[in-house]
Amino acid sequence: MGNERNAGRVIVERRADGVRIAILPPRSAGTLFLVAFVGFWLFMWMTAFTQIDLPAETGGFWLVWLVGWSSGAIIATSALLWILFGREDIELNSVRLTYRPSILGLGVLRSYDVATISDLRRFDDPAKAQLPLPVPWIYKRIAFDSGPRTVRMADNVSDAEANNAIAAMKEAVKALR
Repeated sequence: MGNERNAGRVIVERRADGVRIAILPPRSAGTLFLVAFVGFWLFMWMTAFTQIDLPAETGGFWLVWLVGWSSGAIIATSALLWILFGREDIELNSVRLTYRPSILGLGVLRSYDVATISDLRRFDDPAKAQLPLPVPWIYKRIAFDSGPRTVRMADNVSDAEANNAIAAMKEAVKALR
């Protein structure tokens, strides 16, 4: 079969036993902001950490501030790691569809029986489409039903990329059934 790279971040590999799709994360000028934010956070965290041993009346403030500041940094660092090293892998064969979002190869593998998959489609949520920045854990573009559950995947891909991936998946399901 062969590899086909859609004009963006979607790599479709058609194989004799099905299809494999790799979706790379979006990269933008926001990536530079996240790098700067995480660097600034590290500097401020070290500054605050040295202030925790102050007298009890001010040390408590710094401890609360440090916990709050760390929460924001964990979210920013997670987003940065996803943008730099993340990917989504979708593999469809005659038995199952597997979906694995991962960062540096670490992720959770989800598996669905092909017999239970129905209504493979592009998912458009108008409320989430109006977000000013792409938020990968919120806006998924490909959806299907597996039994009573709707499964969504493919972070912030364009309409053309989603349509290309869906077409490849539908061809594979049709050929394998």
